Amino acid sequence: MIMKKIMAYSSIFLFTVTVMGLIACKRTLNDQEFQGPVQKSVTGDFTGVQGAFEQFNALESNGTVQALPFRFGGAIQRKAYFKATLSHEVTWYITIKGETSGAEFKLSGTSQIIDENNTYWNGASDNTVMFKRDEFLTITLSFLGDFKGEHTVTASQRMNQSATNGPKNYGSPRIVRNGIYYMLVDDFDGRFDALAATSRLRTTYADLRDGAGAGTFILTPEQKVNDDFSMHIKARDNNGNSYCGGFSTEQPYNLYQWFRDNGEPFDRSFNITRNPDSLYFNIFIYGTGKSDNALSVRIYEDDHSTGTAIPTSYNEATNDAWVYTIQINWTGWKSISIPYSSFKSTGNPLKGGSGNTLKEPNKVCGLSFEVQSFPNPSKDVEFYVDHVSFTTNGPFQP
Repeated sequence: MIMKKIMAYSSIFLFTVTVMGLIACKRTLNDQEFQGPVQKSVTGDFTGVQGAFEQFNALESNGTVQALPFRFGGAIQRKAYFKATLSHEVTWYITIKGETSGAEFKLSGTSQIIDENNTYWNGASDNTVMFKRDEFLTITLSFLGDFKGEHTVTASQRMNQSATNGPKNYGSPRIVRNGIYYMLVDDFDGRFDALAATSRLRTTYADLRDGAGAGTFILTPEQKVNDDFSMHIKARDNNGNSYCGGFSTEQPYNLYQWFRDNGEPFDRSFNITRNPDSLYFNIFIYGTGKSDNALSVRIYEDDHSTGTAIPTSYNEATNDAWVYTIQINWTGWKSISIPYSSFKSTGNPLKGGSGNTLKEPNKVCGLSFEVQSFPNPSKDVEFYVDHVSFTTNGPFQP
């Protein structure tokens, strides 16, 4: 009798669990949101593009068509889009590749019509390197399931002879993707620099104690993420103190005007946060595979000057300076973005440790770099740097 009751209770329990499981597993409209985007493969009656595949039609952010050619960026945000009509709705892919730079940008969608509503390009790159001025671009339109490439369309455009008329311009403050503001400090090419020559990173200095020629800082076309040049840094820590020299703006206050105009960074308005989590320092670094290579970034603040006039002097013993050290232990280019909140105090009262000890983006005034054999001294140091910038509201997007 007891066994029968147990079996009866067990049957009731299993029935209840099964019903609950069926109810829990029932698909709803909300569940479908997690199934991923709809994709459609080509079918036997798909005949590809009907008519022409148009590349780089130009459209301004206000919806008006822009006369060709144009350059990305500017006061009015511009984009390039593509146009094509397909025989059927299908999943398509558009790949833009720089033949010289190796930069790539990819678009995809599922539709029968390709136009300004589902394609967008502002000159940016999806990978580390950027598109180059004057280079040829290969544009490929392909389709899901077209394994033999029977319907693939390939075209070629030159960067300055199409609607693009050059790569994405980082040369002055403006909004880019997702509301990010940016300011280029130096791209080592001299054409897109937003600041005066004194604000570029062309002041270099070796550690004289390492001996003559032990540290060199040279603009070179050997490696670069955009356009023509990067800075090649090569040194040897002969005296074993880890320090191998550095480079900087001409004076610690040369960036003052760009962070102090009306009290806020970049856009000279009052509507950007002063939160140090919102300000990013950005740099591209090419590692050569050597161990014990490091770059120490120092950002100066002016805690005493007021107004927008550029100071004529700077005292490290009465202001703040904040430091972040990048350990370079890779080979090839890498994009580095560091929130200002991650920088640490120098800890030296005579070298930026005697300000108000508050991290204040609106008081940034200068930038310098220290090259180090670190964590182990007496080593060879070699790497390249390119495209140094600040951004607010997010890290740099190539």
